[in-house]
Amino acid sequence: MTMVLVIMTMVIIGVMGAGLLVFTMRDLQSVATSNQGQAAADMADAGMQAAAYQLAIIDSRPSDYDGDPSNGESRWSDAGGQGWRDWKQLTFGDGRVYVGIRYLRPADPNQTSQPGYAPEPLPSGQTSYPNDRNYFEVTVGAQANGAVRWYQAIYYTENFDIPVAYYATRNIDFNGNSFQVEGISLFARGNITDVRADNIGGVDQAYGNWKNQYNATARPTDAAGVAALGTVTYKPGKANVTGCGTQVKGCRDYDGTSTPRFVADTWTAAGQPQPSDTITFPFRLGDTASDNQALADLEYKAKAQGLYFSVPSSQGFTIDSSNYPALSNPNTVIYIDFTGTSLGNATYKVTSTSNPDGWVKGTIVVVNGNLTMSDAGKLKGFEGAVIVRDGNPNGQASDPNVPTFTMSGNFTLHGFANVEGDMNLSGNLEGMLPGSLVNGIPGLVALHRWSWRECYSVGCGIP
Repeated sequence: MTMVLVIMTMVIIGVMGAGLLVFTMRDLQSVATSNQGQAAADMADAGMQAAAYQLAIIDSRPSDYDGDPSNGESRWSDAGGQGWRDWKQLTFGDGRVYVGIRYLRPADPNQTSQPGYAPEPLPSGQTSYPNDRNYFEVTVGAQANGAVRWYQAIYYTENFDIPVAYYATRNIDFNGNSFQVEGISLFARGNITDVRADNIGGVDQAYGNWKNQYNATARPTDAAGVAALGTVTYKPGKANVTGCGTQVKGCRDYDGTSTPRFVADTWTAAGQPQPSDTITFPFRLGDTASDNQALADLEYKAKAQGLYFSVPSSQGFTIDSSNYPALSNPNTVIYIDFTGTSLGNATYKVTSTSNPDGWVKGTIVVVNGNLTMSDAGKLKGFEGAVIVRDGNPNGQASDPNVPTFTMSGNFTLHGFANVEGDMNLSGNLEGMLPGSLVNGIPGLVALHRWSWRECYSVGCGIP
C-alpha cells in the first residue's frame, strides 16, 4: 500500500511538473511576444518623431508630398502611388521602420472626412488656411522580430508669429537721408526718430491696413507706415505723404500721442474688447515660448547646414564669402551664437554669390551680439530675414546688453529685420519685401499634431 501511494505521488508530481512547464513556456512565449510588440511600438514612435522632424526642420513644402512628380517628390512622400515597402526606410538594429508623408489638400465642409483632404474646412471665401497652415498625413509601420505596428497621425504646420516688418523692441533711428522702404512697415516698442515720411512707400504687403485678429482698428490706408508705443518724430519738412498731407500721424503712421493712440495690447489677457480709441501691433507679441522655439528650429537648421558658429564675444565674427554658401537660397540659415557676459559684434560682408539673380539669400541669426550690414560691393544685397536676440531666455533686452542692428553705407535688404534691442538705419539704403517673405521666414514653421491613431489590420488606407 505504501508503495502504491509513493508511485501515485510521483505520477501526480510528474503531471503537475509537466503542466507547470507548459504554463511556464506559454508565459515565456507571451513575454517574448509582448517584448517584440513593445519593440515594434517603440520603433513606430521613433519613426513618427523622425517624420515630425522632417516636417518641422527639413522640409514642409506641400509640393514635395503631393504626389506630383513634376514638382520633385520628397523621398519621404507616400503620395506617389507606390507601396509602403518603397517608403522612406529607417533601420533600428534588426527592425525596420517605413515612413510615408502625404500632403492633405484644403477641404470644403463636405470633404473633411474624405481621404487626401485636410480635416479642417477652409474659412468661407478663402482658398488657403490662416497663417499659411498646411496639413500632412504621416503613416508609420514598424517590424521587429515578426511583430508589426502601424501608426497614423495628422500634423499641421503654420508660420511662427515673427513679425513681417522692421521691428525693434526698443528704438528705431533713421540716421540717413536716403533710406528707402518699399512695401513693408516699421514698428518699435520705444521711439522712432528722424523719419522722412516720403521715403516709405508702397502697400504694406504683410498687414495691409493693420486690421486683423490682433488689432481691431483699421487705418484709412493700406500704405506701408511706421508706429511706435513712444513717439514718432520726423525730419523737419518731411512729414507729408500722398493721401494724408501733413496729417501723416494718425493717418498712415501712429504713436502714443496720435489719434487713435498706438498702444500695447492689454485687453486680450483680461478678456476685454479693444478700446475704440486705440490701435495696436497687427501681429502677436509677448509669446516667449514660441520665440524660443523658433530660435531653436533656426539653430537646428543652421547646424544641419554646417552654418552654426559659437563664438566668444571678444572675438567678433564676419559673415563673408568664406563661410556663407555661394549658392544660397531662402532656406539657408546662418546662426552666430556669441558666448560670454558681454555682447559680441557680427559684421555682414558677403561680396560674391553664385546665384544667377545676384542676390545673397537666407536668414541671418545673431544671438547675444550686434549686427552691422554695410556696403555689399557689386552685389545687389541680401534677400531674407535678419533676427537679432540678446540671449536672455526671458526675451527682454536690458542694459547694458542691448543688441543693435545697423544698416549703413550702400546696402539693400529685401526682407525684414526683427531685433531685440535697437535699430539704426543710415546711409544710402533700400529695403523692400519680396513676395516669398510675405508669410514669414521660408521653411520656418511651427508643427502641431491634429490627431493620432493606431492602425490594426485595416483602417489606415495603407497601400
